[in-house]
Amino acid sequence: IVPRGARGELELGSPEDVAFDQLLTGMFREWENALYQYENGLFDEPEFNARRQAWQGFVRSPGVRAFWERRKENFSPNFRSEIERIIAEFE
Repeated sequence: IVPRGARGELELGSPEDVAFDQLLTGMFREWENALYQYENGLFDEPEFNARRQAWQGFVRSPGVRAFWERRKENFSPNFRSEIERIIAEFE
């Protein structure tokens, strides 16, 4: 499901799409938490940058971008800003 979802090949609302959506929701929540911990001094710069690099690669996928556009309002303003910065970097 993940490769097809990342490529944007899943039919919206299909069982596979719902599973992909739930997986991404969990992943993005973990990322949101990592940003929160970094902002509160619990991650140092190298630790956070390693995570951010992983985000950069993943967010480039069309299916992940489509998920983000549908769900971004469900995340904190600081996290939304961070992901939007990452997207702007490669556009």
